[in-house]
Amino acid sequence: MNRTAVYGVATPYAWEVVETLWRLGDEVICVDNYGGADERLPGLHTVVPADLDRAVLGPSSARARAAAAQTAWAAGLRHLEAIVDPTAVVARTARVGHGVYANALACVGAQAEVGCFVNLNRTVSVGHHCSLGPFTSTGPGAVLSGSVRTGAGAFIGSGAVVLPERTIGRGALVGAGAVVTKDVPDGAIVVGNPARVIGAAESWSSDCPLCTSGH
Repeated sequence: MNRTAVYGVATPYAWEVVETLWRLGDEVICVDNYGGADERLPGLHTVVPADLDRAVLGPSSARARAAAAQTAWAAGLRHLEAIVDPTAVVARTARVGHGVYANALACVGAQAEVGCFVNLNRTVSVGHHCSLGPFTSTGPGAVLSGSVRTGAGAFIGSGAVVLPERTIGRGALVGAGAVVTKDVPDGAIVVGNPARVIGAAESWSSDCPLCTSGH
């Protein structure tokens, strides 16, 4: 049995991660580094306990996951592994980075590349030869067709569909239910069918702390 910490749990999404870890048979310790977490979360601590086997992040959004990754590293968590729900399917030829979380019934196709700390929500479909930049985040049921590329920190909303060989730029936001038929520029907000640009997102950047440290 792994003893696994969920780091950054002042978010309702932390329960999704906890449920996955329970399905994997882990002992779960929740670390509330910020304050305000649900007191019903299992093994709730305010500091990182000793003798952990691995750790996973609690937040779901790209920016929150990036911040949590940096603070987790600073707090001494070094085993930020990819966590794949037992109901999810990841192709043998797919490559998965540090700290990825694949929720229930997510599917990752052949030769896909899933960057560090990507969040694949419930029933997300990532097609063959897709390449997802670090901290990409998805809503439930999003569909990324074959050979889709996303930049770091992109967000694909619930039920959105990205057609084959399209690129979602760095930090871009795709609204729920949108159908992306053309490339989306860096930092653009797009909605609708077909998706159209309606605004710009605030720019930000972050690196995987494990990659930058040589792990």
